[in-house]
Amino acid sequence: MSKKEPEGPAIDLSFGIEMAAELKAGFQGIHDREREQRRREEELIPLDLVIRGGGTAPPSGDLIFSCEGPPLGRAWVLRRLVIGGTDPAVAVAGSAYCFASSAGDQDQLITATVFDWAATLPLVGFYTSRQVVIQSGQRLWIKITSPTAGTSYALAGSVLSEIANERAAARWTL
Repeated sequence: MSKKEPEGPAIDLSFGIEMAAELKAGFQGIHDREREQRRREEELIPLDLVIRGGGTAPPSGDLIFSCEGPPLGRAWVLRRLVIGGTDPAVAVAGSAYCFASSAGDQDQLITATVFDWAATLPLVGFYTSRQVVIQSGQRLWIKITSPTAGTSYALAGSVLSEIANERAAARWTL
């Protein structure tokens, strides 16, 4: 017996497969462009970040600690800073100086890099937009003079992280 061929017109499936592949490639291209556009927009949106730091006062001398700084390609716009003891209900001795410096050696913190200070603690600072900007490569340093030995000191604050050399924060209402 011979195999019987189906009657009627033959369907060419290659056209349908090619068309489906072209549609898929077109949709993938649109999806990729939309994803890239969202990524670029997200880079320009400023991010609110919480910063923290602290240390325990040495037996003699000043307490100096760093709160690090923004990653490469970003800048921090300082918004709020509170420095004092770990318990806000307990007063601590000392004076606080705040520096923004790229100096790798903490002993090189000088008056030229001071942006705020308090003769008594706590130091509570609120800063307007772009008043204190810490650039990539710089660090936020805190120096507590005349601390009580063995006492823990803490810093808490918030920064607006934005793209360096891009005034992203100016485009957004805070």
